[in-house]
Amino acid sequence: MNTPQLRQWITFQLQARNWTKADLARETHTSESTWTRVFQGKTKCLQPQTAVRTGELFNCSLYEMERISKGLVEAHDSVQEFQPIYVDKWERLVRWLSTQPKHVQDAVIAVAASHGWKEQQPGSPP
Repeated sequence: MNTPQLRQWITFQLQARNWTKADLARETHTSESTWTRVFQGKTKCLQPQTAVRTGELFNCSLYEMERISKGLVEAHDSVQEFQPIYVDKWERLVRWLSTQPKHVQDAVIAVAASHGWKEQQPGSPP
């Protein structure tokens, strides 16, 4: 899955955040030398845990990453406007939760409350 298209996509993701390979290594819990080998094309594919962490970091499923690596999606088309990572994940959760039936919303809120979450204004990050 380590193709020029995927490397370009990861590069765009880094540029959008003004990150370095060292930042990427820290956030994905891998070594900088691992990412150097990836960017040089010396690694045929990402390790499964690295692929999962990379996808989670950039809010991209493994399916989407595979499509990017095969050239089915242009790398620059997948770059979004970026906010801090946790705010983006919070907004995605809020959007998803708003599409769920009331009983699912209540269950999610109950579980969150059992972990110390306190209800706030809609759309506000925790």
